[in-house]
Amino acid sequence: MGEMKCNAQGGNWYRGAANWLENRLNGTLVQGEPHDDRAMMREAMAKLNQAADEIDRLHHVERLAARFVSAKGRYHSQQAMCDLMEHFGKPCVRPDKQGDKPYRESELPKVWESYRHKNGALYRVESVSNMDSGRPEYPVTVTYRGEDGRLWSKTLGEFLRKMTRVSEEALERGEGE
Repeated sequence: MGEMKCNAQGGNWYRGAANWLENRLNGTLVQGEPHDDRAMMREAMAKLNQAADEIDRLHHVERLAARFVSAKGRYHSQQAMCDLMEHFGKPCVRPDKQGDKPYRESELPKVWESYRHKNGALYRVESVSNMDSGRPEYPVTVTYRGEDGRLWSKTLGEFLRKMTRVSEEALERGEGE
């Protein structure tokens, strides 16, 4: 047997059929049809509505799964997987935007500390923000300035992954250069 596919309009088709049956039940029955056909039509209408609801639920799962498959990067993949798991009632711990782990106070960069990027460029921390926010859409963010004067910012997790602290003594000795 060939595979049977349902297009995005599948649920709408079932609803249209249910509406047609309902119109027939509400007085547009053809003369001479037996009265028992009304009960059969009501049952068919209920089944069509159930089928339409199930198709809509399956389309929602399909959208969630497609979002997971097309997600770029670990963070977005984990978020999409959590959406899918929660749809089925399974618990899921969502990743945060600061590096998948809570920060410790000792890990926080301090204002005016110097850091070296993996590419070798030297930067000085200007500020650390959103430390009191518990909401994932406001991650802890480090703002820093390069030797060229340009201002940059990264989430704390990204900052800690790509930067290494350089002590003032190392800078004075020329080791941080």
